[in-house]
Amino acid sequence: MQEQVLREGLEILQKDSGFRTNNQPAYLVKSGPDNYRALIQDGFCNGPEGTELCIKLYLSCNELEGINFTEVAKQHRFYNQSISPVSYKDLVVRYPIVYNDGIMVRRDVMFTWMIEQRIPEGLRLLLNYPDSTLEEKVRVAKVYWHTAVNFPQVFETDPSEATTAQGYFMGKLREWTKIGEYIAPEVTKRRGMVQKGILNNIESLPMFWFFRLFQNTDIILADNRGYMLDFYPALKPKYFGIACWLWGWSLFWSVNNKLNQLGILNEWELEFDSWINIFFGVQLEIARISTGNLPVFEENYFRFRRLIWANFLERVYATLCVDLPLRRSPFNDINDDQVRSVQEFWLSILNNVLFKLGVS
Repeated sequence: MQEQVLREGLEILQKDSGFRTNNQPAYLVKSGPDNYRALIQDGFCNGPEGTELCIKLYLSCNELEGINFTEVAKQHRFYNQSISPVSYKDLVVRYPIVYNDGIMVRRDVMFTWMIEQRIPEGLRLLLNYPDSTLEEKVRVAKVYWHTAVNFPQVFETDPSEATTAQGYFMGKLREWTKIGEYIAPEVTKRRGMVQKGILNNIESLPMFWFFRLFQNTDIILADNRGYMLDFYPALKPKYFGIACWLWGWSLFWSVNNKLNQLGILNEWELEFDSWINIFFGVQLEIARISTGNLPVFEENYFRFRRLIWANFLERVYATLCVDLPLRRSPFNDINDDQVRSVQEFWLSILNNVLFKLGVS
């Protein structure tokens, strides 16, 4: 959808709903060159008894890559109602409060919108991202596991979404290859190896509902609670959330380090392994003090590592096929020479992960 169409929709909604912007620029969710999935605008609206609410407005169009924000609002309400207030002490990540949502049609264009509580800019799980202390790593792992354990598993499944790990990964590889064959053809030639590396290592891997993304940039800590900024939950392979965290960490690590240094890949790998070990150790500690069987956990350390690497490999392929060529965040502010350096680094990561998964 063109930017102008979304901005026209915002103007109409302001008149119809009483929404007022805070005079800050809107954020546009980009899906490709001159194409946008959604518009996000901070502002205010009238609350009960004359109060003024600080809110965030989400707006999209009913197109192929659009986001149905009335459905998102429904999911956010259900998720928040399903999380026990007792679990807040463990920093279970939740969504902001949904105030309103709706559908608007203008000139044959259907918009969906949602108004949510605007979370004040707070802390992140890692303050000096991507650097971290041992204490911060442990805290991230605790937030992840407490959230995964409490995540409701009864959302409605979209008929177009895969319900098995094999179907999920095959679909993702097709999606990234379709984009990458035009902008990163040298990477898509390795799809067969990537597919083999994943499918040969995910036997009996179950699917779980979880956040679509789980990165330091997606979570804000405010009022002793963790809030998710990404839009909607999704059915994902087990341990996707850990792989997504490590993928996000690796993205920012790769643009914040001098990648031409000798041994830089080994430095990244040691830090990556440190994260995996902490995620596994914190899981064992939570399982020790918990009652009942918790299917999100994994007792076999070597299988645990392998499943995270398999999930991570799909993210590496997506980075090389889509994120780097299209200069998506955090690659949007680096020059061409840096892009080439980062690409070489991620190709090294790809080879490294394939080797770990028995593909050479």
